[in-house]
Amino acid sequence: MELLREAYLALKNKLGRVPDLTDYEEHGQIDAVKFLQKGTGYSYHSFLARVERNYQIRLTQDATRRIAWLSRKLGNAVRLSETIVLRSILEGEHHLKASLVRRLAAACGYKATQAHLQSVENMLTNNFERTEQDRARQWGMTFIAVSPNGEWEADPGFVQALEDANFKHMVEELCTFVERRWQALYSARYKATMLSLGASYTYDDVCRLLDWDKLMPAQNIGGYFYHAGTKTLPIFINYDKPSDAIPYEDRFLSRQELLFLSKTNRRADSDDARRMTRQNPYEDTTIYLFVRKNKNDNEAKSFYFLGEIEACGAPHDVTLRDGKGRAFEIRWKLQQAVEQGLYEYLTGE
Repeated sequence: MELLREAYLALKNKLGRVPDLTDYEEHGQIDAVKFLQKGTGYSYHSFLARVERNYQIRLTQDATRRIAWLSRKLGNAVRLSETIVLRSILEGEHHLKASLVRRLAAACGYKATQAHLQSVENMLTNNFERTEQDRARQWGMTFIAVSPNGEWEADPGFVQALEDANFKHMVEELCTFVERRWQALYSARYKATMLSLGASYTYDDVCRLLDWDKLMPAQNIGGYFYHAGTKTLPIFINYDKPSDAIPYEDRFLSRQELLFLSKTNRRADSDDARRMTRQNPYEDTTIYLFVRKNKNDNEAKSFYFLGEIEACGAPHDVTLRDGKGRAFEIRWKLQQAVEQGLYEYLTGE
């Protein structure tokens, strides 16, 4: 908060006014997404209400929760789709699904699949959360309504909130911020995905960007998870292991090859191994690699996306180095070598 406060005051003094969220990018003071995190109350509005004595804007409780939800869920700009829907609502569009398909194609050459449309729908109707309890905690955070024939309409509660000019301006400002940030950081899409090679993503981001129907908690992923609906299998690796961790020995052999150990008590003839080697009935599985230096960095909870990988040869059973468990080892080949600087950072070489 002290860092944010200093950056805010410096830019305020420079501009002679309260900065907009988009001003930080233009003037290079600080990555403004930091204003949309837990310590600020998840929105720039909440930050200003805390630190600026002359900030007189007050929102209803519903509007405050809505701008915080939108800022927290969409503000990192890893995907443009939900923002396109919001922009369509702000501009008075009625055919929201068709508008999304059209605008995605125009903005980034992306052909929206049914899985993608369902993913966006789940996000904006509060159905992406995995459990009823999680959805209940986000009660009221719906931005579109789905008609009986499957069409999208603006949610009446959201439309009512937009009658407040201050709230509407905040949503417009957030949309502009997301659009600019996405263009700068994530517009170079990897193949037909919404991922960007070398960019960093959290577990939640990956679930959303791979168009999974529900959010999967990190503990359930446990290093990798096969999603049957999209036939995707993301692999997550913490390269530096803490001393009390299960003694996995994942390691790069080169910028394009990697040794990887499965979860414990998995064998070389298990379903996990069959999926990773694309054996029947998993021939259509797409496997993606995500690596981070370690999991103890409180600032960066995200993984670098390193592209698609494929198995080299057959997996084989091994005993973990502590002698207390078994797993299978597999050798991966990356379709594209890791960028040299990123490789050196991850491996320490």
